[in-house]
Amino acid sequence: MLDKATRRNLEFAGEGVTVTTTVDRLLAASEGWHTEGSDAHVILGAVSYLPDAEIGQRIANACNSPRGPGFFCSVQGRAESLLWKRDYFAHEHEVRLLLIGRDWKHVTPRPDVRTVKFDANEYFTRISFDPRLEPFEVKERTAALRDAGYSGEILPDESYQKVLYQIVMTKDWADP
Repeated sequence: MLDKATRRNLEFAGEGVTVTTTVDRLLAASEGWHTEGSDAHVILGAVSYLPDAEIGQRIANACNSPRGPGFFCSVQGRAESLLWKRDYFAHEHEVRLLLIGRDWKHVTPRPDVRTVKFDANEYFTRISFDPRLEPFEVKERTAALRDAGYSGEILPDESYQKVLYQIVMTKDWADP
């Protein structure tokens, strides 16, 4: 939601941030997390972008398998299902780093969220802010990120650049 007078974004939670990293950097991060939480599996996986019907079919197939809905209580089932995403988002080329408890059962309370040490300078190769932000907002977000200690590359996201086309018309058409 934009403030009409200032064009300032009023809903920060709706802003996007693109971070870029490498598999090696993510695996290095996971080594430390695994050491601190040996009660969990660390899984790095590429997201599978699927039509809605295919996601529904995969859920149905899992529920109709010998393990039934219990499949989703297994590490494999939880990991697989967290790597399914609608094909609408295929442009994201997302990779997910998951930390999944080894022995959580569906009849027990959900485990607490685990915090992990994470140094953006160590793991991100670059960051880009939401391309819909106004230039003054990008400067504010950049300053806040620098104040928080990030010293890496911050690049503009040019996915919404305005383009002016000049089209040469080589034929005459009759008025409609």
